[in-house]
Amino acid sequence: MGPAASRPRHSAAEKPRSGKFAPSHALSNHTPLPTQVGYTSRPNVVRFHAVCLLIAAAGCTGSRWARTDPAYARKYAHHTEDPARVVKQALDARQVAGRSGYYTRTMVSDDPAASDFAVGKLVYPPHLDGAVEASFGLRGSAVEGGGGAGGLELGGRLQTPTRLAPFVGVSVFGGAAPSDYLDALSDDGFNSDEEHTKAAFAVAPEVGVHYWLSPQWRLTASAAQNFAYFEGSNSNEYTSVGLTLAWLDIPGYRSRSARPLPASSCTTEIPIAEFGPQQPLPHPMTASNDTANPYSGLVPPTAPDETP
Repeated sequence: MGPAASRPRHSAAEKPRSGKFAPSHALSNHTPLPTQVGYTSRPNVVRFHAVCLLIAAAGCTGSRWARTDPAYARKYAHHTEDPARVVKQALDARQVAGRSGYYTRTMVSDDPAASDFAVGKLVYPPHLDGAVEASFGLRGSAVEGGGGAGGLELGGRLQTPTRLAPFVGVSVFGGAAPSDYLDALSDDGFNSDEEHTKAAFAVAPEVGVHYWLSPQWRLTASAAQNFAYFEGSNSNEYTSVGLTLAWLDIPGYRSRSARPLPASSCTTEIPIAEFGPQQPLPHPMTASNDTANPYSGLVPPTAPDETP
């Protein structure tokens, strides 16, 4: 028997195939290999969508604040492609530490009918990374069955130093209610109006969430449990909800329409085109101190100017 007889023979149905002509049953359930183009595992898709949701919740898809906020521009002077750092940059609001501003707040309640209005000043103490906020201002309150009152309020909040920041806090109010005029008999025997001022106090623990619309503007939604006392009436306990709009004073702040702030230190190299316009090389026989153009003979003479 020759060499050809010892060579194994395969029929068309049994002949093994490989490469791109391999049968599809080589892969269970026709699942594409991870190395194939267009393959994306489910965990990667979930992580990608989670990152997108975090960035959207923070209200930032890039370093927009670096264009207007000097402190933020110094902190994040360079662009990054790392997803973890992008999320951190989009959530960070620690640059508010050491800044102050003003706020206006409106709170309402349904049972009993009540409303509060306040304006004042807020302060972020330095060296606390924006996690603590203190406020003081003027407040006016009106409660069903207790009348109205006006006075001063002091408040404090503990919050996360992020652009979307949940917080807990408490405020204390002290003031006076509108005066009552009592008809009293004076020493000279004539009736006179005697003024009587009522005191008013309130303590209100609160919870809520801040959302930074921009480096300067902050919107707050909150709910407070009020324990109010108005002299001459029953104590009132009620839950109120409301909104607060705050504005921060930022030295060196620029509007978004202005030119971006320069980075504190830039190491980005600007690429220069490899192929630019070719310049004529100096003639090897021309002396270094010879300013004559060695190619002047190749330039055709120009016609004289005949303009009168």
